[in-house]
Amino acid sequence: MPGRASIVGAAETSVGKVRDHNEDAHFIDPELGIFVVCDGMGGHAAGEVASALAVQTIRSIWTNDATQAVADRWLAKGTPEAKKQLLTSIQQGVVAAHDAIVAEAAADRNKTGMGTTLVGAMVVGGDIVFAHAGDSRAYLVREGIAMQLTEDHTLLARLLAAGVDVDVDGEGMRFKSMLTNALGIGEECKVTTFVVPVADGDRFLLCSDGITEYIKEAEIGEILTTQPSPARAAQRLVDVALDRGGGDNATALVVRVLEAGETARPAEQLKREQ
Repeated sequence: MPGRASIVGAAETSVGKVRDHNEDAHFIDPELGIFVVCDGMGGHAAGEVASALAVQTIRSIWTNDATQAVADRWLAKGTPEAKKQLLTSIQQGVVAAHDAIVAEAAADRNKTGMGTTLVGAMVVGGDIVFAHAGDSRAYLVREGIAMQLTEDHTLLARLLAAGVDVDVDGEGMRFKSMLTNALGIGEECKVTTFVVPVADGDRFLLCSDGITEYIKEAEIGEILTTQPSPARAAQRLVDVALDRGGGDNATALVVRVLEAGETARPAEQLKREQ
C-alpha cells in the first residue's frame, strides 16, 4: 500500500484581548494526519460548548477503526467508489457533530442558537481531504505563495459570487460576519469536502477568523515559509493578530509536509507500473 505523507504540525490559540472566553477549539494528531479547528458562537459561553462538542465528535469518528479502514481502502484501490466512501465517512463525522450540537441546544435553552464553524483535514497517502463549514479557513502555501483553499460561507461571499456590487470596505463589511452555514445552525448540515494532492515542502494553515481578520494571504505565505517550524509559525500568526488588535479569539494550526506520500491511484494503474 502507498505510504502516507510525512508531516509535522502544531497549533496555537489565544482568547485575544477583548473576549472573556475562548470559543475556538482544535484537535491535532500528526501521527494519524488529522487536524481540526472550530470557532464557536452563542451567548452564555455556549459557543465554547459548541466548538468543543464538534471537535470531540469529529475526533471520535475520524479516528475510529471504521473510518481509518475506509481511508486505507481508498489509498489501496484509488477507485472513485473508494474515494466516495471516504468523503462520506468524513461527512458523517461532521453531520454527527452538527446533530450533537442541535441536541445539546434543544436540551438547554441557554444554549439555543449555539453553533460553530469547522475546517478540518485528514491526510491520506499523498493527499489531504478537507471538510469545511463557515468562515474558518484553510490555506496552502507552496513555494512561498499562499492560496486560500476554502470559500467563506458568509453573506458577503455569497453576494460577491452573485455579482452584486458590494462596498467591501464600507457598508458591505457588516455582511462579512453573517454566516450562511455552520454546524448546529439549521436543520441540515451542509459540509464542503475536497481533496488536495500534496508536494514536498507544502505548508497548510487551518485557522479561525481571529487570524484572517488581521493577516492577509500574502503575509500568511511569508510567515509559514520563513518560520523554522509549524510551532513557531503558529505562534507568530497568533502574536501578529494580537499585536494588531486581538479583537477575537485566534487559533492557528500549521502543518508542514516533509515528504509527500503517494496519491491514491486505481489498482490497474499500480499493476501496470510494477
